[in-house]
Amino acid sequence: MCDATWSSGYLDEKDSFIKVYNDGYFLTDPILFGKSHLPTDSNWSLIKNLNADTFITSPLVYAETYEHGINPISPKTM
Repeated sequence: MCDATWSSGYLDEKDSFIKVYNDGYFLTDPILFGKSHLPTDSNWSLIKNLNADTFITSPLVYAETYEHGINPISPKTM
């Protein structure tokens, strides 16, 4: 699993692109990747029981989660 776009940086409040490289979005564990990415075809998620309902109610994870390879186990829902 990888996301080269999210790995490159972000937009600030003035819509200026801020370059911040984060290699945590490359070769990411599918369970961690599924916390912020939901494919249109669920077969590509590589995770059982990942669907739009569970994805939408899941807690948000941020770039630091990927940078440090943290796979949060709680809370289960927002």
